[in-house]
Amino acid sequence: MPKRKGNDKYDRLMRKLKKIEKKIRKKGVSNSDSESENIPPSSSSAGENTAATPPLLVEEWTDLHTEEVPEVIEPQVDLTNTDTVPTQGEQDVISDELNEQLDLDILEILGEDPSSDVKYGSEIRKELACRLQHITTAGLTKECRKELLGKYLIPANCTHIDAPKFNPEIKAAIPESSFKRDKGIELKQKQMAAVISGLGQIINTQLNSKDKNNDTLQ
Repeated sequence: MPKRKGNDKYDRLMRKLKKIEKKIRKKGVSNSDSESENIPPSSSSAGENTAATPPLLVEEWTDLHTEEVPEVIEPQVDLTNTDTVPTQGEQDVISDELNEQLDLDILEILGEDPSSDVKYGSEIRKELACRLQHITTAGLTKECRKELLGKYLIPANCTHIDAPKFNPEIKAAIPESSFKRDKGIELKQKQMAAVISGLGQIINTQLNSKDKNNDTLQ
């Protein structure tokens, strides 16, 4: 019995469909295999497959598995805290309390103020005062002291105001430090003797003058 043409067309279509299905299955298998190759290795085999993994996939996998380091927050010091610093008003109150006059009973317990007993004389000319204060604080130069010692000599009839002579025998028996100390004392005594000699000349001039000024002599 001859086949019908309609059946032949049907069989051909069915064979084509089966072939297409096989191709689709093969493509599906190949895609699944390629996807499994792109999956990053597990932690146990990470060291073995790192070289074969594409660089981009390695970086993505590393970013996903990197532990986040917690941010360290430094403590901030509040510089505006003025709890321990007194304000201007508090300082004024403290100053008023310190300057407040004490009671008479407390003052008697403390005793007399020694600074209140200091008294000064009448002022001298400022040209003289500034020079005397400079000599007191800075002193005289070595050359100036030597000149004054040579100018104001010890009076011939008043030799006892001079510094005593150092005994050579004692010098040989004492340490060097003691000798230097005594020489320093001797130098100071010589300077004082020169000052006394200068004042003695002024007093002697007033005594020999016909117009004596008793206040100046005193």
